[in-house]
Amino acid sequence: GGFIYVSDDYQNIYKYELITWYSYGLDTIRVKQIRKYPPYLYVCGGQDGLWRRNIEVDTTGWEYLGMSVADVNAGGNGVFDVIINEYNPIEILVAYDPYSGDDPSVYKSINDGQIWFPSSEGMDYYIEEYEYHGYYHIWKFQKNSGGLFAVGERLFVSDDFGDSWQDVTPESWIWAIMINDFVTHSTNDSIMWFGGETSFFGPLLVKSQDAGISFQWVGLQVPIDNTVYSIALHPTSVDTLYVALATYGWLIKATDGGKAWINDNNPIEPIFIHPYVGYCFTSIVIDSNNPSCVYVAGGPYIFECYDSVESWSYVELEWPLSSYVCEMFFDGESRKLYVGTLSGVFIYQR
Repeated sequence: GGFIYVSDDYQNIYKYELITWYSYGLDTIRVKQIRKYPPYLYVCGGQDGLWRRNIEVDTTGWEYLGMSVADVNAGGNGVFDVIINEYNPIEILVAYDPYSGDDPSVYKSINDGQIWFPSSEGMDYYIEEYEYHGYYHIWKFQKNSGGLFAVGERLFVSDDFGDSWQDVTPESWIWAIMINDFVTHSTNDSIMWFGGETSFFGPLLVKSQDAGISFQWVGLQVPIDNTVYSIALHPTSVDTLYVALATYGWLIKATDGGKAWINDNNPIEPIFIHPYVGYCFTSIVIDSNNPSCVYVAGGPYIFECYDSVESWSYVELEWPLSSYVCEMFFDGESRKLYVGTLSGVFIYQR
């Protein structure tokens, strides 16, 4: 990042912005999630398990922490998310998406990833008619003043870092079949947003303003057969958020906490549409130091805006063949955009 000043006639000086773009490894890993828990950057590699790298002393490369499909022997899509116990960093939880409900979906390590064991007490169910005992699938974690939340096919909360879970799924969630994103606000963690898809193939958007005590279903008047893929919350304003929708590649924005969306008579208009037919945005991130800077990604394309979404520009990058963006994470301290793809992790910085 930064600028360089160049003169070709010893009189006129031209200013050029330096842009950094390079591979950060894990070239064979399909990245599901990127999380930062200092000093490490954690990558959830789906079927290839959990990985981390010390980004403060960046000399050791990537460390494998286990939980691949081969290690767990449960098949499925593998590791979707990770969270670290802030009071005891050697305790780690992962959300693992198994092949079926026969296997648990949350695993825990109490020795920094050396040994893993199931940690899904309270997430099980029993169907008496078929004498079947199974587990609900979990895809995302978030922690706030209300506890440690895990969301997937249902919503659970834990007050002992995953040793036991309580089902707190609201009755209004009976139509939810997929949760794609779960975020809390950086300055007010009582505010939580969930996004996904309903059983009617419509967009699911739910918010809580009291740390998960109560929930409000936010109806989106958008084309049917739709899904909420990603949600990004403004780092300082509790009322501003961005939502990426699947159908037509829409990006929408609210500046009133979504109140206008709740009104069924208010049709929603996109602020940006993916310019390439057949693609939609699957990840949104906001520069925490400059909230007018927003990044969105979908397919092999990243777009950026520096004027509060008035205009967008395509980020021209050199990609491996057939690489798609799966997840992005903006590190406000280093001002680096970490890009998780089907071909590992990349870093973008300007």
